[in-house]
Amino acid sequence: MAATLDPALQAWLDGCDPSGLADPVVAGGAARSLARVLTLPLPGSGRTCERFAALAALGAHDLVLARLAEGHADAVAICAELGGPAPDTGSLWGVWAADPPHARPVATRRPDGGWHLRGTKAWCSGAAACSHALVTAHGEDGYRLFAVTRDGWAPVDGSWPAYGMAGSDSRSVTFQDTPATPVGEPGAYLTRPGFWHGGAGVAA
Repeated sequence: MAATLDPALQAWLDGCDPSGLADPVVAGGAARSLARVLTLPLPGSGRTCERFAALAALGAHDLVLARLAEGHADAVAICAELGGPAPDTGSLWGVWAADPPHARPVATRRPDGGWHLRGTKAWCSGAAACSHALVTAHGEDGYRLFAVTRDGWAPVDGSWPAYGMAGSDSRSVTFQDTPATPVGEPGAYLTRPGFWHGGAGVAA
């Protein structure tokens, strides 16, 4: 039996005009609006079919919206699984975890015990639209995940023209001594049970 979409999500989709979403500004505004009603079942809750059906419905409606919404939904699930900050209503989160050799931010612990990030992260969907992001970085104690806010990064113009989904605004971003909140222990992002749910979510 096919999963039924959440009524609030279905109503949002019914009222959304996908024309114009190739423009990153339009797509970003739509994604922030969508995030207000996007409450998907968490991975491992026994409702995987509902979660993937919602992502598939978003993909059928518009791939740009689906790309941004999937990142937000993945961030919500990761924060729940690893004890990170609960995303506020109206926020739009990204998960930026690509780790190519040429773009690996470094995480450094400050004397007061806090952390900051420095360096470049590649292929960040929603580079200008997201209000928050979960970012992987290399720290003194291993590969870690951090939460950062929009005032902590700068998108790099022309860094990756995602022609197929230009509205997703998938660019590199730079960090310059950006305050960052650790989410989970070193290595937890890759070893957590929900990691493969996140990968399957992109496919959905």
